[in-house]
Amino acid sequence: MDRVVVMETFVRVVDAGSFSYAAKQLRIGQTAVSKAIMQFEDRPGVRQLLRWTHCLTPTEAGHNFYEPAKRAIEEADEAELAAQGAAATFSGSASGGNKADHCQPFR
Repeated sequence: MDRVVVMETFVRVVDAGSFSYAAKQLRIGQTAVSKAIMQFEDRPGVRQLLRWTHCLTPTEAGHNFYEPAKRAIEEADEAELAAQGAAATFSGSASGGNKADHCQPFR
């Protein structure tokens, strides 16, 4: 599963306080949320969440992961919006003109 998707799933679970509420917010099944979190925890071999019948809470490792993950999701969202904005304002012909007119080094 994509790392950003896993991070978003984890953040939603922590914010919602349950797998079922997070699944509703993400518009996916609870089984998919549970499986994503289990795979995520297996990767570093560290439990990220303490689970009880009606609630859950992040472990110390989960707390340490939560804020950077939330920032990464926000930055990914901002990058996506910036790309969409650039695509919306792009004008001109890709086939016309000299290559030097269109291609500038990335800085």
